[in-house]
Amino acid sequence: MKIKLIYLNVFLMLTIVNQVSAQDGRLGKPDQIWQMPPELKEISALTFAPDEKYLLCIQDEQGTVYGLDPQTGGLSTQWKVTGKGDYEGIEMVDSTLYLLRSDGIIFRTQWREGPDSTIVRLDPGFPEGTDVEGLGYNPGRGSLMLGIKDFQEDASSSSTLIKGWVYWDLNNPKPDNQVCGISQSALREGILKDTDKGAKGRLIEWLDQDEKRFPLGPSGLAIHPATQEIWMISARGKLLLVFSPEGNFIQLIALNPSILPQPEGIVFNKRGDLFIASEGKKGIPARIVVYRNLK
Repeated sequence: MKIKLIYLNVFLMLTIVNQVSAQDGRLGKPDQIWQMPPELKEISALTFAPDEKYLLCIQDEQGTVYGLDPQTGGLSTQWKVTGKGDYEGIEMVDSTLYLLRSDGIIFRTQWREGPDSTIVRLDPGFPEGTDVEGLGYNPGRGSLMLGIKDFQEDASSSSTLIKGWVYWDLNNPKPDNQVCGISQSALREGILKDTDKGAKGRLIEWLDQDEKRFPLGPSGLAIHPATQEIWMISARGKLLLVFSPEGNFIQLIALNPSILPQPEGIVFNKRGDLFIASEGKKGIPARIVVYRNLK
């Protein structure tokens, strides 16, 4: 599969600056912060069991799924699903569980009070060198969303490079080859217009650290249950980007690195509570940050 690197029309909505500031303030004041146990130091993705009995997570290098109490964050149980690998995504679709490896390989199994022992391996056919991170599900399209962190080397110098996600309709054998998301120029404009003064300098310096490379790297994707907006986090830059259901860029929020030093996983429950996972970093234990009833 050859990924099309085309410039998408990205709409910077300048009327939402006040909304960004208010939302940013809300994200700076989480309702709960759960410290993760040592076995989840490198927590990389979140989803929910079908009945929301468990908040499910996975971490790098292990094909083990962990079930957390969605009210307290306590570790309740765990299941060995598949072998070792660089796992960067987990998503539940109805009663089917998907695990994403960074090379794009997906492992699928049925959920019956836990993952079934029968595992199906799916190969999207990404070009060698594509780094895939973050897995979501868009119910309006009936499609998985696979985050594209990095492309193969020969494509990474393109001035029209888009960072974001590709769709995979579950009725099709292969994902779409058009990347949705945001370009480097649109991200720069969003940083300059939609972030507070304290974050602008840091983010522009980060964006300019290497002019030949687009440093944004999606690490998690989720759909807001009420608005159907697409929420994408990037561990690079410590950013949250919000897109319309159609994929148009709406707003950018600079996350507080002291709260979320390495944001890697994001999920909403059915009522709109937001959960963001951060890997452990520089002596800070891995954690899940909770925002209840986030409008």
